[in-house]
Amino acid sequence: MQLQIGLALLVATLAYVGVGVTVGVRLVRLALRSGGFAERMLGIACLTGPGVVAPCLVVVNALPEPVWAVRTSAFVAQLGYATFCTVMVLFTWQCFRPEEAWARWLTRASIAAVLVGASLGIARALGLAEAADLKDMDHVSYRLIIVASLVGQAWTGLEAFAYYVRMRKRSRLGLADPVVMNRFLLWGLVATAAMVASGVPLGVGLLGGDTYNDVPSRLAGAAATIFGTVCLQLAFLPPRSYVAWLRARAAVA
Repeated sequence: MQLQIGLALLVATLAYVGVGVTVGVRLVRLALRSGGFAERMLGIACLTGPGVVAPCLVVVNALPEPVWAVRTSAFVAQLGYATFCTVMVLFTWQCFRPEEAWARWLTRASIAAVLVGASLGIARALGLAEAADLKDMDHVSYRLIIVASLVGQAWTGLEAFAYYVRMRKRSRLGLADPVVMNRFLLWGLVATAAMVASGVPLGVGLLGGDTYNDVPSRLAGAAATIFGTVCLQLAFLPPRSYVAWLRARAAVA
């Protein structure tokens, strides 16, 4: 059973890394041409989340040695995770609620929690903890970042779903592009999948379970990762057939 779970997690991780990096490169290149803030933040998020954090955590969890590789991977993972959470909350704040005071303070609090958690994690990676203990996702350093990440994911998901609902109302008058409208729906689903993937293990750990060996939570994480990866691809790298289907459905409606 553990072998099958490991294979499922490996497939989910490889798909997540491949799609995430491809989307990240595309968005960063777009940001270099347009100077757009949203493209730059999302591009950096895709490059650091799937491109940096996921591979580094695989090394930390799968390899007992060499110790220097485990510590280096844990160190880079903490930097990547902190960057990912920071740019995501900045994206949500500036793109959806730039004038709201509560959004500004929520962003600051989230970034502060991430920096504290990452600092603790970096200290552990540099020698404060044994290399074998760096895979412990129930440590306070990881929990701080995961909680801040969950807040950011919930926020961006709610904003995306709310904007999708507004665009649906406009689409009845022909004032909304169906592909862009669908992209907000998909982005909300990506955020929801990310909440499940990181929130379920957190919940298991807070309840006293073994996050690393808990079969249901690992399966839930793999399923959520695959689902979120599919939604991410459809949002930013949609096949022509999918785009044609969206436009045809909108025309009929």
